[in-house]
Amino acid sequence: MNNEWLNQNLMFILFVLSFVTVVSLILAVYAVSKYNSLKQRYEFFMGANRKRADHNMEAMLKEYLNTVREVEKDVEEVRQDMIKLIANMDNCVQKVGIVRYNPYEEMGGNLCYAVALLDGNDNGVVLNGIYGKTGCFTYAKPIEAGTSTYVLSAEEIEALDRAEDSAFGKDKEED
Repeated sequence: MNNEWLNQNLMFILFVLSFVTVVSLILAVYAVSKYNSLKQRYEFFMGANRKRADHNMEAMLKEYLNTVREVEKDVEEVRQDMIKLIANMDNCVQKVGIVRYNPYEEMGGNLCYAVALLDGNDNGVVLNGIYGKTGCFTYAKPIEAGTSTYVLSAEEIEALDRAEDSAFGKDKEED
């Protein structure tokens, strides 16, 4: 019975085996084709082709990684410098107020001036330059916490107020 069934279905079995063989062969050719294509692309990017050594992806990635590390070091140095600058910022002149005025009626041109120079803690100096017929005089008055131990003129007080209003980040009122 087995031989009889085999003889009756031999053509069908041969057909199925032939079909499976042809399909397997087609798939193998397709796989080899894809493999060759991927291999060519891989060799191109990895610089396997001696003529195209500039396309070595591995070397390029290493170079970019080294560049990123250098940039990270530079950024850290800049960050440390910024921390130092911010720490010293309160001790630097940050606020400046200038007033020009004319104390003498017989002279014109607002040739006199008062300049206030303050740090972040409102410490600094008020300079007053007076131009007159007999000469030019400059006076300096120290400022601590926004006030002076010396009597300030109206122009010096105005320069001090302008300096305090010129603080970085302070909202200015519109006139």
